[in-house]
Amino acid sequence: MCIRDRQFIDKLVNYEAKAKVNTELVKEKVKKEEVKECTFTPQLTARARASRSFSKFLADQNNFLQRKKKSLADLTEMTSTGMPKIDSNSILLATKKNRGTSIHNHLYSSSKKTIAPAEEVKDQLKETTRVTREKGDAIILQGVNKEFQRALDEFGLSSSDTINFKEMLLILEKMRLLKDTESNTRETNDLVRRLWDELRSPKDTEAPVTALRSHIAAILNLDSFPESSKIARDFVPLYWNRQSNRQQKEVVCEYSFKPILCKESLVMAEELKKKCDDKVRRTMSSKSASNKVSNECTFKPKINTYKKVDKFKAK
Repeated sequence: MCIRDRQFIDKLVNYEAKAKVNTELVKEKVKKEEVKECTFTPQLTARARASRSFSKFLADQNNFLQRKKKSLADLTEMTSTGMPKIDSNSILLATKKNRGTSIHNHLYSSSKKTIAPAEEVKDQLKETTRVTREKGDAIILQGVNKEFQRALDEFGLSSSDTINFKEMLLILEKMRLLKDTESNTRETNDLVRRLWDELRSPKDTEAPVTALRSHIAAILNLDSFPESSKIARDFVPLYWNRQSNRQQKEVVCEYSFKPILCKESLVMAEELKKKCDDKVRRTMSSKSASNKVSNECTFKPKINTYKKVDKFKAK
């Protein structure tokens, strides 16, 4: 063993010995602190009870005996009679007029009053359904009137004006009751002519805007004047045109916010577009190359065709 190794071992042994000594010292210190006596000394103040005189003592004993006799007397009175005391509220409840009948009949009659017959329930359900439908129709009619007013504003008309046949066609197209003029069927064209005849008198060449508004509400089952149901039945194709064109409803933009893009965003968008174009170009070139290789391939193997032989017949 060399000198360096021996020195290292000696240092290690000395370090372990010092560590053991320090550990023992810490343990002894902790033990002393745990065993140390508590120094808490509470201050107790002894309150001297006021002493009673002999006459006061006899008076207290006499009062105690009287209370004890009274409580025993009350207890014996209750046990001897066996009838509890009834207060005024209990007497009032016991003397109600419905107590003349038996409990069974009383409960049966009260339940009959609370449970409504089936016919009344049906009538209530019909009434609530009718009210709900009327409220919903009123909301939809309000939206249709707004849409009709926007169409009038677009064509420079008002509710008190009159319209010609061409203006009626434009309003019907704006309300999505008609498709494009070229895509309308013969039946639809006949219905439009019939609607025009109903809006005006035979001598007039124009019809009032209010008449068209009421007829549109009747076609959509949103009006309740006497002939509305007949109009709704006669012009059902116009109603279905509006239902089918619901997705093509014009959206009125009420927002004036227009975002401004900074130069960095424009540069990033241009780089992303170039990357996408390069990717599409690479995929297209790889596809065209594979198609060219397949077209240039002249290998055409000969495949022998054999007739199907039934193994049972072959045997």
